[in-house]
Amino acid sequence: MSFDEEKRSTSTNSTTSTNQQLNVVRFNAFDEILFSMLYTFHKEPRFSQIFQVLELIIMTIQNLLVAYTRLDWPLRGRAYQLIYDFFSYIGFTITWTNNTTLLVMTLIIGIIALIMLIGIIFCTLMNKRGAGVVPIIAKIINIGVILLTGIFFIPSINVFIGSFMCYSTFLDNTRTLPTLTCGGTRIVMLIVGIFFLIILTIFSLILRLFNFDQDHKKGGLFTLQTGLFFTLFLFISESLSIYGLGLRGYPIAITIIGMVAFMLFALYPLVLQPFFKPIGNAIWGCSLQIVSASYTMGLFTRFLDQNVTWILVIENAQFFIQCIVLGGLNAFFTYKRGRRLWAMREDEQIPSPLGGAKQGTYNERPIKHIYPAASQEQLKNKFKIIKLKPAPVLHKYQSVFECENAIKFLSVKYLRRQKDAIILAESILNQGQKKFASSSTMWISIALYHSSFTHNKFKMAEAVRAAKQNVPNIIERWVVYSLMHDLERESQQGQGNQNKGQGAQGVAYRLNYAKATKFHDYSKAYLSQAYSMLQRDNLDLNKIMQFFDKAIKYEKESREIFESLLKLHPASTQLLRAYGALLRDIYRDDETARHLFNEATTIEEEIADQNLHSDEIASVASKNNSNAKLSSHFESQGKNSQNTVPISSGTKRKKKKKKKGSKALIELEKDQKNFIPGFHELILGCALIVFSVLIATYILVTYNFSQCKAVVQTINQCAESMVAFNEVFCYILYYTVKRDEELGNFIPPEKMVFIHDMPNIKRILTEDSHIISQAILNAYSASAKESLFGLFENSYIDTIYTEMKISDQGEEFVGKMWQKKDNLIDLVGSIAIYSRDIGAQYFQTLAVKSFRILYYMRQNIPVIGTEAVKRLTLAFSLDSKNSSNVTVIICAILGFSAQIIPIIINALSFYLTIKRLSKDRHEIFLKLCLAPKTEYQMLKKRLDDTYKQDDEEDNTSSITDQSNPNQIIQKSNINNNSIIANNNVMTPDQLKQPNLANSQYNMNLFFPSSQPLSIQQQMLSSGGLGSPTNNQLAAMSMQANTVQAQEQEVDQDQKELEEEEQEREKVEEEERKEELKKRIDKISNFIPITFYIQLLIGFGLIIILPLSFTIVAIVSSLEVVTYNNAIFMAEYRTVILSLSSTLAVQIGYKSPVNQIDQQYIYQCEFSTNPIWDDNSHMTNDPVFFQEKLGLANTFLSILTKRLLYGSKSDIADKVTGDSQLDDLESPRTLHKNSLTQQIQFDARDCFVNRNETECDIPHRIYSLEGSYNGLEALYGRFIQSIIQLVQMNLSEIKPDLGSTAIQDIGSLMMYDFKGGLKEYVKALIQEQTYLMNQMQSLQITFFVLGIVSCILGYYGCLYRIRELLYTVAEGTNKMNELDPGNDASDRIGMGAAAYKEEYSCDCQRMDLYHQKICNSARSKIRPVPTSVSQDLIQLFASWMNEHASKIDRELAALLIGKAPESELERNMAIPPYMTVPKK
Repeated sequence: MSFDEEKRSTSTNSTTSTNQQLNVVRFNAFDEILFSMLYTFHKEPRFSQIFQVLELIIMTIQNLLVAYTRLDWPLRGRAYQLIYDFFSYIGFTITWTNNTTLLVMTLIIGIIALIMLIGIIFCTLMNKRGAGVVPIIAKIINIGVILLTGIFFIPSINVFIGSFMCYSTFLDNTRTLPTLTCGGTRIVMLIVGIFFLIILTIFSLILRLFNFDQDHKKGGLFTLQTGLFFTLFLFISESLSIYGLGLRGYPIAITIIGMVAFMLFALYPLVLQPFFKPIGNAIWGCSLQIVSASYTMGLFTRFLDQNVTWILVIENAQFFIQCIVLGGLNAFFTYKRGRRLWAMREDEQIPSPLGGAKQGTYNERPIKHIYPAASQEQLKNKFKIIKLKPAPVLHKYQSVFECENAIKFLSVKYLRRQKDAIILAESILNQGQKKFASSSTMWISIALYHSSFTHNKFKMAEAVRAAKQNVPNIIERWVVYSLMHDLERESQQGQGNQNKGQGAQGVAYRLNYAKATKFHDYSKAYLSQAYSMLQRDNLDLNKIMQFFDKAIKYEKESREIFESLLKLHPASTQLLRAYGALLRDIYRDDETARHLFNEATTIEEEIADQNLHSDEIASVASKNNSNAKLSSHFESQGKNSQNTVPISSGTKRKKKKKKKGSKALIELEKDQKNFIPGFHELILGCALIVFSVLIATYILVTYNFSQCKAVVQTINQCAESMVAFNEVFCYILYYTVKRDEELGNFIPPEKMVFIHDMPNIKRILTEDSHIISQAILNAYSASAKESLFGLFENSYIDTIYTEMKISDQGEEFVGKMWQKKDNLIDLVGSIAIYSRDIGAQYFQTLAVKSFRILYYMRQNIPVIGTEAVKRLTLAFSLDSKNSSNVTVIICAILGFSAQIIPIIINALSFYLTIKRLSKDRHEIFLKLCLAPKTEYQMLKKRLDDTYKQDDEEDNTSSITDQSNPNQIIQKSNINNNSIIANNNVMTPDQLKQPNLANSQYNMNLFFPSSQPLSIQQQMLSSGGLGSPTNNQLAAMSMQANTVQAQEQEVDQDQKELEEEEQEREKVEEEERKEELKKRIDKISNFIPITFYIQLLIGFGLIIILPLSFTIVAIVSSLEVVTYNNAIFMAEYRTVILSLSSTLAVQIGYKSPVNQIDQQYIYQCEFSTNPIWDDNSHMTNDPVFFQEKLGLANTFLSILTKRLLYGSKSDIADKVTGDSQLDDLESPRTLHKNSLTQQIQFDARDCFVNRNETECDIPHRIYSLEGSYNGLEALYGRFIQSIIQLVQMNLSEIKPDLGSTAIQDIGSLMMYDFKGGLKEYVKALIQEQTYLMNQMQSLQITFFVLGIVSCILGYYGCLYRIRELLYTVAEGTNKMNELDPGNDASDRIGMGAAAYKEEYSCDCQRMDLYHQKICNSARSKIRPVPTSVSQDLIQLFASWMNEHASKIDRELAALLIGKAPESELERNMAIPPYMTVPKK
């Protein structure tokens, strides 16, 4: 026999005892759950070696990504960008450049990771239940898991941590600037990314930590002994990716961390040799050393000048040198160290296990096993045999590590084919076994050795058992678990036929069998306790129902386990008998039990008689057509007694009698999915409604958010155009001043310094022209409704036009004025164009056209243009508010209706279902409670007898010997005589006289024993049996008549009493039944409390978070428009301040424009301005301007209070006088620690209006130097100056442009005050944007939580609690099966608890005779008196108990298949003195 054949023989012979070695292996609950999931993945085949090499290359390149992108790699130009893009794509960092791409990739990879995790759990559950998984699904999950925890692990990590760059930014470090748009939704993306990151990390590390290769012989280059190495590799790679992103501003820190981490980790393959083959360790060591070398580039780039070309060349050259030299040295030393740890090499002789050289054939080896194939032809003619090096001397190994590595010479294919090499390896392991017997690692190494090289299952199982006994760690326990289940699986596949005939001996089989048997015992115990409690007078209904439910529950669990085992081992006699006992004991399904027992007996007899081989046993089973039928039988879900049960050849199949109460159960189990009518459709429909509403609400609110963001920008742009209008109006005045100054018509005061020169004035007018035109264009483009378009396109604005003329003295004057209907586009366009023209170089100052343009601007800007744009801005704000209100209404209607309607439907469905279940349960339980107590006595006795049968199962032969019919008859006669003697009736000798016996028997039977019979006694005592005399006959006749009359009277009275008694008993029985029904109706504990808990949790999940999302959506829709009016009011305040500045300047400057005629004063119809609403400002009267300045001051004071403290504040209780503004609701904009508060009150040196150079202008603020306390100080100085002008007596004092108040007002609105007002508006917009982002983030969070909550609520709770209700319904129907009266019609005279007649035997049963005697007695003309019937019951009571026990034991022997039927089929001998009624 060859060595391979010997190994196969050893493996085959050891298989039968392998499972016995593993019986002691047990795992805790956590290990069982975890290892079951891991084993699902472990069973799948590994990818090829080519894929493993590709995985190594790709993951090495991915680890170079951090070093290349964070350490200023010494490359420049196109080459750097090309490599950078390559790394970006292979590491998925390309997603960091786009928010949408990052979000999509985060969701895609995260969902894939969840699907993989759920898939593994699903496959685990399916395997646990014995159901197969579709192969394509298992393959897809296997591929997905390998890719996700390997090649795509680092890219997935990069995607999940992408949002982190927004929270690791430092303003003083440009390296940390994010490439993403960091907004309010970023925190949500970060949370989602961290969630998926945690899941992927735990998922990957667990799978890789417990990954090992069982077959070291065929595992390839990268055969891992444990998964610790790859787990550390993933952990370090992930940590470096996170550190590289978080510390991207500190490259030296990344350099040190990465260099140290990978340099130390590169020593791992060298020192610990994690792979079985040394070449695998060498390759991994080299790749890790290359990654470590890449991080050293950070040292060069940090301390050397990167602008010098030759330094860049040297840096790149040294990197390649490091990769070649350090990587090669690491690989060389790793490979050499791995081979040095071997006990021998292929060029050495095989050492003796005792340490000497092994002499013989193996000292010389063919050359082909040493030299490569390419050189064999060259050496063929010169050499044929080469002398090997002397065998090394084996030394005593000092650690398990040395023993493990000593046998790695078996990685050489030629050596592991040599028998002596195998012997050497086993001797090394034996040495380690003796020295490290308490080390679980040593035993696992032995088990893996036998699994890979010897295939000795017995030794492998022994090593696994020893490893489990030596307190292994969790990784070693996993190895034990996987090896144990591999043995079990191979045992089932290779030795399945043998186990079919002799009973499966596997570990999993024994554990499941023991569990099923334990549940069977629990079920019997609870059922027996319930029967005992039902015999009491005071019934504890709650406990009785609990015991019944627990009995049914454990029976179901036991039955399911038996069915799953019988699918795998359909011909196991042990399972057949155990399953039959379960059916017999709980639901009294004796028919099915008998068939199963007969089947088990037949299988044993056929195996024993024919001495069949294990392969022929399967043919016997198939010949009987049992396996297929039995398999289909156990695949059904109903009660097994209602299905077809196989019967062996030679056994007659008796027609089954249909049980009452089983039909409902069968129908229920066949249509389990439709237990609650329309339940699936109902749940699915409600869930779809809620999901649809959540998605619709989210889309609606998101759309509203986007619209509100656009409206905020539009409102700001329209308001900016208003500010620009009035700035143009002010600078036209300055232009006029400078023009008159140039023409000599105006001599400026010496102190006037605040007005710009003419070039700056023209520049500002040109800039304002662009602002006006662009703002209105953007606003027009943002319009989406017809009403808004109407404000732009409809001609409703009465624009004032003027015909200017020049007098002979060169002065302009008004020829005529008129109004024309224009639209807003024309008005604004004209103002923008004219402003640009005035600022242009070609504008002719003294031309008539120029005067006409100036008059057009002065007349139309302050009131008409400003009020038209104000109306447009408020229209946008109102439209946004209306849209938000519509969104709120729709969200409220959809949200609340989508919550209330499904809740009502589901609650009503569950209520009706529970009510129906309660009704059915109460009816069946009432039926059980009203059953006669004697029935439960017999049922309990039946269960008690099963315990005796279990104890006597091993002594069945002795039971059969005691079951002799002659002994039964003899004992019956003895019992009969004793019973008759005890009841004072005739003896058996007297019964031999037929006439006397019959007459006396009948007299004693139908007359009370206390009745005097003197005549008869006299006749008997005289001993005469002749004919009586006439006197005697007459006396007897008279006495008979007297007795008859007395009997009639007694019978009549007794009949009346009996009727009254029966009526009273009937009433009492009804009252008892009614009271019992009331007590039973109060029972509700049969529905488990977990049902109500899950129901509440389910309703809570589908109500709370979705409702919260609806509320958040409503609040968000209301909040996003709150700042719209505040932004407008802030800008409008700037308009009024600018207008006040113009009025103040006009007080000090006498304009050449004279007062226009009253006929040319036109009122603006849509103006609500409380200052003025016409063109009366076309005058040079300073008193007019002083009056309007006072009105503006009052208006500003109220407007500012409403802006800062809100329209509903007590401080802002006064109205402005502007009807449009007074109707606006504005929130408080001044909050503690807010940006607006800082702008308003914090000390500042300068507010920039147009550019930073303004802060360097001397006398920027005329009377103020240095810092000031924010906008509040400037506003106070401005108002103070206005008050001075308003309170000034113009008739006495003539202010000019050199006045301090006027210059303060003018300079403030040119520089700091105007800049501060702009910053305040920007702060409001920023707060509005921040509020929107926060609300949007909150909305997204609650939307995701709402969707997840609905999924958990509907599927995790409401859908799954249907199973609880079904279990209750199934228990109710099963409880009906336990009713003693349910199958009374199918049983014999012993009552409803007795065995079925057709299942016992064909012998005549004495209890049947008792029944017939009772029936014949009841069929007499006169009713049997109560006392006689009681005597009759007592007569047979004692005999029946003992006789029934004897017969039951005989029947039990038959049912368990231990006694042949022929022993009980013999006819029973009947005594001659007993007459048997005919059937």
